[in-house]
Amino acid sequence: MEPDFEALEALVTPNTRVVFVNTPGNPTGVAWSKSTLQRLAQFSERHALFILSDEVYEDMVFEEQHVRMLEVAPKERVLLVSGVSKSYSMTGWRIGWMVAPVEIVEAAAALVEPTTSCPPSPSQYAALAALHGPQDEVDLMRRTYRDRMLAVQKPFKDAGISLAEPSGGIFCNG
Repeated sequence: MEPDFEALEALVTPNTRVVFVNTPGNPTGVAWSKSTLQRLAQFSERHALFILSDEVYEDMVFEEQHVRMLEVAPKERVLLVSGVSKSYSMTGWRIGWMVAPVEIVEAAAALVEPTTSCPPSPSQYAALAALHGPQDEVDLMRRTYRDRMLAVQKPFKDAGISLAEPSGGIFCNG
């Protein structure tokens, strides 16, 4: 499902500061197209809004390449967050990152410091190894999730039940 830009226009007030983007999204698995993300970037520019882009499922796009918000929007407008939980099956390890203007990263770090500072050293080293190591397992996971999604959907489709097909993530939607 693509955003309704007319509806978004109506929601912007003088107090609006941020637009949240999650693509591929949880729980739908929808990955927005590059043209939609470009349009969102123009929208944020026009209204002087930041874009908080949750890209934790970036490696789980099935058919196309993931389009990063930083590819289509000015970097001073993007607050990109991601992590190793989905791509490397490290859910619960709480190793992630934010790419944003330095003053925002510093403010975010101060906010999360009481709850997420000092992850265990083995988790940090494992995340580094995952990020810099071979990516074959990530490719295998992506194919496996897509195959499982199709297998779960098949009986429903065979019965004539229309289902949305996610374009990424670990989801199967009705």
